[in-house]
Amino acid sequence: KKIINYLKKNIKKFDLIVVNDFGHGVLTKNIISLLQNYSKKLAVNVQTNSANFGYNFFDKYKKCYYLSLDEPEARFAIRDRKSESKTLIKKILRRTKSQIISITYGANGTKVFSQKKIIDLPALSKNVVDSLGAGDAFFAITSLYTLQDKDPENIGFIGNLVGALKIQYLAHEKYIDRQSFLGYLKSFLA
Repeated sequence: KKIINYLKKNIKKFDLIVVNDFGHGVLTKNIISLLQNYSKKLAVNVQTNSANFGYNFFDKYKKCYYLSLDEPEARFAIRDRKSESKTLIKKILRRTKSQIISITYGANGTKVFSQKKIIDLPALSKNVVDSLGAGDAFFAITSLYTLQDKDPENIGFIGNLVGALKIQYLAHEKYIDRQSFLGYLKSFLA
C-alpha cells in the first residue's frame, strides 16, 4: 500500500522509471499495472535466478519503453532454445510492447532493437575477472542513455562499454562512477 500510494502521488514527476524485477514478490500485479499505465517511460529488467526460476518472466509487463534481458531470460520466457536473434526479438515484441529491447549474450556481445533495426554489437573485453553485476550495469546506463539517444548501435556500445568495465572487478568491490566510465571511454577510443 505504501508503494502504491507513493507512486500515485509521485509517478508523473519522473521522466523515467527504472525497474529491476528480481522476482521476490515486491512488484505485485497492482504495482506493475500502475507503473505501466502512468509512467512517462518505463525501463524494465526482469531477472531469472535460482530463487524465482520458472516464475519471473518479462511478459508480466505488457508494455514498457525499454526492456533489457540476458539471452537465457529471453529464451526461458518465450520457451525458445534455438531461434536466431531476429526471431527472438519478434516473439518478445508480440508479448510486450517495447520501443527498445536489448538482449545481452555475455562474451558474445549484445543485440539491440530500436527504430525498427536490430544491431549486433560485440563484447568489448575478453579480460573477465568476474561477470557478477555486468548485466545490471548494462541495464542501468542504457536505461538512462535511451532518454537521449535511441540509436541501437550507440545504446549497445555504451552498455557494452560499462559491462566491459564492470567485469574487471571482483563482485561488487567497486562501483562504476562517472570518472571511471569517462576514463575507460577515453582509453577505449584512443
